[in-house]
Amino acid sequence: MIEFLKESTFAVNDIIHTSWRLLKEQYFLIAGLCFLMFETLNISGSMAQYLSGDNLVLRVPIMFCFILIYFGLQLTLFNFTIRLIDKKGNLDEESTKVRTYNYLRVLLYLLGAAFVFSVIIAIIVFVCILSGVYVILSVQSIISLGIICSLIWNRKRLYPFVVVIKNNWPRGKQMLNFLVATIYSVVLLFLAFIVMAVVFLPFIYLHIRKEVVAELAVSLGLVLAIIVLIRISFFPLFIMDRNCSAWKSIRFSLAITRGNFTRLLLLLGFLALFHFLSLYFLVKEYEILLFAVSVVSSFFIVPLSSITTSVAYRQMIGEYKGDEDPDLIHHII
Repeated sequence: MIEFLKESTFAVNDIIHTSWRLLKEQYFLIAGLCFLMFETLNISGSMAQYLSGDNLVLRVPIMFCFILIYFGLQLTLFNFTIRLIDKKGNLDEESTKVRTYNYLRVLLYLLGAAFVFSVIIAIIVFVCILSGVYVILSVQSIISLGIICSLIWNRKRLYPFVVVIKNNWPRGKQMLNFLVATIYSVVLLFLAFIVMAVVFLPFIYLHIRKEVVAELAVSLGLVLAIIVLIRISFFPLFIMDRNCSAWKSIRFSLAITRGNFTRLLLLLGFLALFHFLSLYFLVKEYEILLFAVSVVSSFFIVPLSSITTSVAYRQMIGEYKGDEDPDLIHHII
């Protein structure tokens, strides 16, 4: 068991190191796509509040357009990162040439970057402006303002960014398969709760309090739903990389994640660490630390997580020895 955890940890180290190296090489393009998705959500929320009193004839088409734009940008990012990985060659051969990164070291590096930004830059250069803006705007608004200013400053570099979107934007069939696969995923998550409800249904007749049974069923159903979500989360990559249909992409995702769940769980835990820190600082009302962690998450963790998904996908595809058309039953567990 210990050896298995060591192998999984080293595999996660390789994924994070490779992702970090790719992010440094194409940071502007990857962070720009993440920023566009972030602003799409913000604009859609503002439009929803602005059009809250209008009829559905106007609201539904606008909402559908924002959904297509957001999903299109997400698939564009996946397609771009997959092509970027393929240009770098075989990940397995490349990972043996570099020393293994201890992701605790990466964590300390990011915390150091947050400290430098918050203490040196924020306090010495922007403290006067930031103190006034912070009273009016939220943390997300400050981050958005900083990214917009950076884009304006680097406006001459926007042309390659437009080319990336144009060359990697999903085709109509790929977008349709993604929407259908998303619906299938929601159905599978709903079935996870139904399975737990059926399993715990006999306990009601054993004179156990219904509230206790309901809480256990919901809690375990949530755990099962998270497991299912991790297992099927790679279906967009199969749609963009192999032009798979909606259902086939989900089956492939279940197939390649079989035996890799511990690795994916460790990777997800590392990427989610900064989100947990943000929630902790938000509850404790540590505004300066919350701002620093939010900046690091927005500028580094979010773009890094987008690349790690593609890197993990390519690594698992290289290790996959199964059928080209996997069935569902044999890859559930």
